[in-house]
Amino acid sequence: MDKYKIKAIIIVEGKKDTQRLRLIDPDVQTIETNGAAINQKVISLIKKVSIKNEVIVFTDPDFSGERIRRLITRSVPKVKQAFLRQKDAIPQKHLRHASLGIEHASTSAIIAALSEVSREEKNLPPIIKKSELMRLKLINVSGAEHNRRYLCDYLNIGMVNGAHLAQRLQLIRVTLPQVEGIMEKKLNGKI
Repeated sequence: MDKYKIKAIIIVEGKKDTQRLRLIDPDVQTIETNGAAINQKVISLIKKVSIKNEVIVFTDPDFSGERIRRLITRSVPKVKQAFLRQKDAIPQKHLRHASLGIEHASTSAIIAALSEVSREEKNLPPIIKKSELMRLKLINVSGAEHNRRYLCDYLNIGMVNGAHLAQRLQLIRVTLPQVEGIMEKKLNGKI
């Protein structure tokens, strides 16, 4: 199999993520955020390199990774986003004490995530209103977290809380009929 080439600069949380990506492409360029300790110096570096390069934010599918993603996207709206499913980031059995992370993902899961990048565009109205998300039992109701996890996993968009679901769906241009169809299939047990 030919080596997969990662042409963009990838924003990751730490050294283990960089090491994992280098197993796929030894020449990959990364910027490490130092996890949740991301600071203005790192944000400034991302801004600088994004002027002439494609930059992809690829953080762990957990709370800290989502926080880092939001901080970067607010400051550098030009970046693209790659999402890893939580189930693809689970450590092996002998590492169960470790947290979710890119470093635990298979090569195929990483390549799939990096192949499906999205770019956030500013000043777009929400595609799906919060009242519709409530009607579909995705926010502000009992069982919403379970339903949201299912939807996010199905769409491979990383796990988000209810407050950020509409933004994430907008980011990848998912329409209300698409979400209704996915949730109906879940309800009917067809997926």
